[in-house]
Amino acid sequence: MRSRWIQLAATAALLVSLGLSMVFGGAARLSYQTHGLGLGGTVSKDLPPEMAVLTAGLGSFRGLFVNVLWYRAAQLQEEGRFYEADTLAQALTTLLPGAPQVWLFQAWNMAYNISVATYTPQERWDWVSKGVSLLRERGIRANPTSIVLYRELGWIFFHKIGERYDDAHWYYKQQLCYEWEELLGEPADDPEGRTRLDAIREIAAAQATLAELVRAQPAVTGLLGRLGELGYGPDETLARAIGRVRMYRGSVDARLLGVDLGRLNYDAKLAALLDDAAAAAAVESLLAHLRRRALEDHYNMDASFMAELMTPQDQGGFGYGPLDWRLPGAHSLFWSELGARRAGKVRALDQFDLFNTWRQARFSLQQIARFGRISFDPVTRKISLAPDPRFFEPYERAFVRHMELVRQMPGREGNAGVLESFEEGHENLLLEAAQANYLAGNRQTAEMFYEKARRLYAQTERNKLLQIRRYDLPLDDFILVELRRDLGNNNFAAALQFIDGLITQAILDDLAWGRMDLFERKLEFARRLHNDYNQRQVQTPTQEQARMKFLPFDQLLTEKFVELMTTGQADLLTRARAWNQAPLILRQRAYARVYPEVEAQVKAVGGDVARMFPAPEGVAQGVPAPTPASGSTPAPANLLERK
Repeated sequence: MRSRWIQLAATAALLVSLGLSMVFGGAARLSYQTHGLGLGGTVSKDLPPEMAVLTAGLGSFRGLFVNVLWYRAAQLQEEGRFYEADTLAQALTTLLPGAPQVWLFQAWNMAYNISVATYTPQERWDWVSKGVSLLRERGIRANPTSIVLYRELGWIFFHKIGERYDDAHWYYKQQLCYEWEELLGEPADDPEGRTRLDAIREIAAAQATLAELVRAQPAVTGLLGRLGELGYGPDETLARAIGRVRMYRGSVDARLLGVDLGRLNYDAKLAALLDDAAAAAAVESLLAHLRRRALEDHYNMDASFMAELMTPQDQGGFGYGPLDWRLPGAHSLFWSELGARRAGKVRALDQFDLFNTWRQARFSLQQIARFGRISFDPVTRKISLAPDPRFFEPYERAFVRHMELVRQMPGREGNAGVLESFEEGHENLLLEAAQANYLAGNRQTAEMFYEKARRLYAQTERNKLLQIRRYDLPLDDFILVELRRDLGNNNFAAALQFIDGLITQAILDDLAWGRMDLFERKLEFARRLHNDYNQRQVQTPTQEQARMKFLPFDQLLTEKFVELMTTGQADLLTRARAWNQAPLILRQRAYARVYPEVEAQVKAVGGDVARMFPAPEGVAQGVPAPTPASGSTPAPANLLERK
């Protein structure tokens, strides 16, 4: 009897539960569909067919199957069987395409956890790339309004690839740079009036289909026939093959090393076709079309939005300036801003998610301003980064916009402490921008930033308390005093170290990469610091040289140049680059001491010393030039004069 009552009670409870599920289930289902959550969420129309079929086919057993797969994937990862774990991770995202947290976890796991458990830079980059691709090419397509996916993708570009916390970060930067220069070419900086923005706009305006292209440009038909004879179809592979031809031809390292391009992945027959002037217009039209298709089909990127980020504000764009798409910061900026725009359509959007995504966009601009001038050689994959002061203006505009958002936000994000921290950060930004532009020779812009900092922060309580009088000075003196304070005023060792470092940077980072404007500006500033320091030292009448004074600057520069050219502080190729770009008089003064040292080093690696370290004009190759007598004063000369 008792068991029958239990059965009746259980049946009644089940009927009540079913009734309640009919009452409330519709509302719950509607909520899930509205927000794209859980197992029952709606599926994006962009979802691949295999995802849609598998998602529907398992029905209510999908949750149980997911738990089993997740447990097994974790086991495989612990055992170091990463590729098998990756296969299961792909299955998990296929089973739960509408759950952003699944995509987030798997992408983070690949880019951060699995990557650092491998042993070579190539393996690490492979897993970082897998994490990027998972979000960019699959996760965002399945969840086009999930702001957390955009922010996570941007973060991987900004932090994992763009910053310096991973031991293999230089390798990541090299690989990303090669990948995007091969596809889009080296960014144009106003050669014959064509800008980086123009180049992206041409891709955005290209025909979407090959049929449309052929109708608009009939000459493309003949070009496709010629390309077909070489084994190329109208796809991304062809775009990259053209990119390699142009990249390798411009390689400085290939010329210095005497590299035979035929031994690389360089198609000489394709190069000959590209040299045909009659085909030039058709080649450019086809290339723009192929680049558009690669961006949209492979990278899930819209060239129109890329152009909008670069377009000035008075023309309806974001006003971020001439972005270089070889930089991780540019991609972080793209995905952060795109996510903020698309997610803005979601009613239930968490405002802190939106605010943090905007903040990531700001960090991306900061990274570009500090490290956005990129020099790269595709043959050796050597890469160098320098500040790009042009981006301090859009970075500062973004900072001001976000600071205003903090003022408007209620609760902890809008309190006085947070705002005070923002204002201190803004002041530091303005002063950093003033110094960076000053060192780059952009005096008017530097003055603008300095005056803005003076107007906003000269009278703050913090500056009064610290008795900071920096704003009482004109710009030139402000820059000098700030650096002098960093050098410890009359601290000989600190001053020498800073001037030495500035000269080293100018030679190895700028001269070696042909950035002559930065080279000359840094040497000019090093000379000014040197003279300022020497003028503040007391001359002892009985001594030829003051105890605490430096050598004359030209002599100091020559000594440092000889040291850098002959010692192992930089590799031979970097030194050869710097030597070939150096001012004539500097090479003439250094050659007698440099040649005997580098001759043996170059021969040891099978190089040609005459190609890598040619004698300067007026000096015979391999014959040391006469050196000044000991103690003699060098003849006055401008060591920055180039010939």
